[in-house]
Amino acid sequence: MHPNDAVALSIRNHRPSRPTGPLILFGLGCLLAGLGGAWQIGLLDRLPTPAGVFLAALAIISCGVLSLTLTFHPVRHWKLGEALVAWPGREYQPGDIREVAFAPDPAEDYDDSATPARRCDVRARLRRRGELRLIASVGDARRVRDWAVRWGIAVSEMGQVLDGPGGGP
Repeated sequence: MHPNDAVALSIRNHRPSRPTGPLILFGLGCLLAGLGGAWQIGLLDRLPTPAGVFLAALAIISCGVLSLTLTFHPVRHWKLGEALVAWPGREYQPGDIREVAFAPDPAEDYDDSATPARRCDVRARLRRRGELRLIASVGDARRVRDWAVRWGIAVSEMGQVLDGPGGGP
């Protein structure tokens, strides 16, 4: 992998939270439909003014909370190239990333499986609050480490998860 390569690597999250986005959008739609229906049939006209204000504030707060939840749900995959692109299209330049950290898979699924597909927790800690996290295969995690080293990003590893069985650095 070289900076002049035309192909960017895709690192897939092996445990994305797929229903999070659609469920949040469904909840937001239900909230808005309920408030719209209550307004349409005149239910909100019968309520005293403070109750109407409370319902409106509740709707606005719910929309904000749902939007924040949608914003911070786990990514499905990373694309590594000139920048790290976290699906669905948030792009982070190497200078935006403070550190890439590796740790053992918290669920350790490979212990009970017939084919030991080792996985590890990969986190890109951003300079501006926050981090990007995914569960990747050890091979993909090594590719992320190589990418980070090439761009001069600090790398930390807990438990020597990348240097276990199946090859070294």
